[in-house]
Parts: sequence; C-alpha cells; structure tokens
Amino acid sequence: MNNKPVSILKFHGARGSRPVHSITTQAYGGNTTCLEIDAGHDFFLVIDSGTGLSHLEKSIQRSPNRKKIHFLITHTHWDHIASLPFLPQFSDPEFEISIHAPDVGDMPFSQLFNLLVKHSRLPILWTAPRCKLNFFRIRPGETFLIESKIKVSTFQVNHQHITLAYKIGLADSSVAIVTDTALLNHQNILGQGMASKASKIGMDNFVREYEENLINFLRGVDSVVFDTHFNEQNLRIDWGHSTPQLALHYCAKAGVKKLFMFHHAPEDDDHAVALKQDLTRHHQVALQHQIEVINAREEDEWLIQSA
Repeated sequence: MNNKPVSILKFHGARGSRPVHSITTQAYGGNTTCLEIDAGHDFFLVIDSGTGLSHLEKSIQRSPNRKKIHFLITHTHWDHIASLPFLPQFSDPEFEISIHAPDVGDMPFSQLFNLLVKHSRLPILWTAPRCKLNFFRIRPGETFLIESKIKVSTFQVNHQHITLAYKIGLADSSVAIVTDTALLNHQNILGQGMASKASKIGMDNFVREYEENLINFLRGVDSVVFDTHFNEQNLRIDWGHSTPQLALHYCAKAGVKKLFMFHHAPEDDDHAVALKQDLTRHHQVALQHQIEVINAREEDEWLIQSA
C-alpha cells in the first residue's frame, strides 16, 4: 500500500494576459492566472490572484475551519492580481490573509495594493479590511517557510519588472510555478536589474549563469507549471513569454518528468491549445526524456506526488 503524503494542485485560472469568454475557449477556461496547492494544512496556499481567484471560494466552503490564506504573487501585471481586491475574506474578521510579493520597482507591493483599492479605482466600495492582513516583501533568490510547514524558494525569471518563479517543497513532493518568462539572450533581457548585472559580469557570462541557475532551481522537482503562451511560429520574444520547446528544454535539463503547459494565449481557442499539447507530447525532447505533457485546464485538480 502506498501511504506517501500527497498534495493537490488546483488550477483556478490558466489563461494569460487577459480573461476571455467565448464558446470556443470553454474547454480550458478563460480566467487568468490563479493556482492553489492543498497540502492538507490548516491554511490555503494560493499562487497569484487573477480572475480565476473566484474559484477559491469553493475550496473555502469545503474547508470551513481553515481561516488563513497565504498568497504568493509572481508579479504585478493585471492578469495576475486583478481579482485580489475583490476577495470577500478581507471583510471577515475571522480570517488572516498574508500576501508574499516582490517589489514593484522600488515600491513594496503593500503600497501598490493601497493605491489600487483607494481613490475610487474599484467598482465596489472599499473599506478597511476587517481581517488580519500581513504583507511580506519577497526578494529574488530568497527561501522562506510558510507556517513552518511549506518551504518556498524563489528565482527571478526573464519577464518585465521583478517576476518570480516559485518552487514549493511539500511533505514528499515538490512543484515549481514559472508563470511568465522568455528566452534570455543578448537581445532580450527584460527583468528588472538584469541588464545592469549583465553589464558588470559580461553578457555571455550572464546568459550562461542565468541558464545554469534556472536549471538548478528546477532540478529534481516532481512537476513544473510553465508559461507556454506562444509557439515557435507566433513568438514575440519581447513580450516576456515562452514556448513549449523552451519549457521542454528546461524540463529535460533539470530532470522534471511532468510539465503543465500554462498561461494559454487569449487568442488561442480550444483547438489551438489542444493542438499545442499534442505536438508537444510528440516532440523529440518529450519522448526522449519521457516527459508527461498536460494542458492546464481551469478547475482541474491534480495529485502532486513524488515517484
């Protein structure tokens, strides 16, 4: 009998850039980035708060004794934070909400959040939160514990401003979330502070170091959720997004055996998303390295368990 502890990865929103609503996008969903990891603890762990955040309410209803929510914010583009101010639990004094996020330029996320909710910027009347609200500033390369139970490591990826990939260590498994990233080369350095570092150590050294560090960051995780917004034919490299081929490259180098393709382009209908998965599953790298390829689908739930 296999009694290994398991965790559940829930996709509350798998679309990228902007939400879509069409009969042709129903299979994979139109809500933007929001994931949840249920490791059986007494708190909710949520990655990003795009429009898919509305589905979190189902989890809260199923676990009424959990009164803590921890958010890991990858970055502050609208498709990743749009629904955060509408979370009903801000008004519930029984809840404690902790938001872990990188800075926005030199501004802490707490300051940006206060700007978002004030001065009539919302279609609702914002009142001071009645919950206990905590903000934590997360820096690239930082490792920390949530409730002394879940280990979280960070890595700055090649996307505008400070954008963090998260590696989440669970009881007997691990998962990495790489929501937005682009190929890094001499002509395409997007992340805040990256160009400055490259000028100091040399462009070739920086590109090589970035590649090695990202592979090491992903090495040994059981599953990775990776941005596959584009394909090789429609890639716009300066937009800060990736392709299935780049995702496979990192999975193969790091020994990751399960790839969730994520951040589906709003222009892609269900057929296009399904075709991308089929082509990726039959790609030489996926076959050679036995990488399981799965399309993220809104409201799907997956067991995350080490082999």
